[in-house]
Amino acid sequence: LNSLLARPSKGLILMDQPDEQTMKRLSSKIKCIVGIDSLQQSIDNVCYDRFEAGCQAMRYLIEKGHKKIAYIGAHISENVMSIGRYEAYLRMMRQNRLKVNPAWIIDSDWNREICFKKTVELMKLEDRPTALFVGSDHMAIAAMSALHTLNISIPDELSVIGISDIADAKYFNPPLTTIAIPQAEIGEIAASTLLQRIDGDLSLPKRIIVPTTLVE
Repeated sequence: LNSLLARPSKGLILMDQPDEQTMKRLSSKIKCIVGIDSLQQSIDNVCYDRFEAGCQAMRYLIEKGHKKIAYIGAHISENVMSIGRYEAYLRMMRQNRLKVNPAWIIDSDWNREICFKKTVELMKLEDRPTALFVGSDHMAIAAMSALHTLNISIPDELSVIGISDIADAKYFNPPLTTIAIPQAEIGEIAASTLLQRIDGDLSLPKRIIVPTTLVE
């Protein structure tokens, strides 16, 4: 950070959640900053709607006939970045009059080892779910690995859906159904927005939301 501020650039794309002091330092040296999924209200942001992505995932599972759906996320009660997906899970369960079992809500802390372990524990419950909605593809990999270890067939015995559509998703066994985030387009929009700011755009900060799509 000190190195960056010693020779400040004309613009910066921010893909982190800096504290208030760090953000003030950046803003004092770099005039044009665009965020990708940042929580900074004073700058442009390019993001996707986590709530809508979560609703898409849940809608898919419910339309497949699932009523006993578990949720695997992280920092569920405190992390704003995860609230959208978790709220979507709760909203869709209640909207469809499905029982929300607290034992089926897993906080993995975005840690694959924790996700693996807790998925194993989940599937050893007497009353276990028939589907998993996982907040990211990376965690879905760990969950699927746990299911393979327990010889639980996907999707015959249990369905899994993730969010991201990472490059490896289609090479899983079986391939992972997921909600795709257009990451390349997010980068292009962020760069284009930043160049407009450098060229003199003085309009109010923009929040640009890109659409997500189901990849079965």
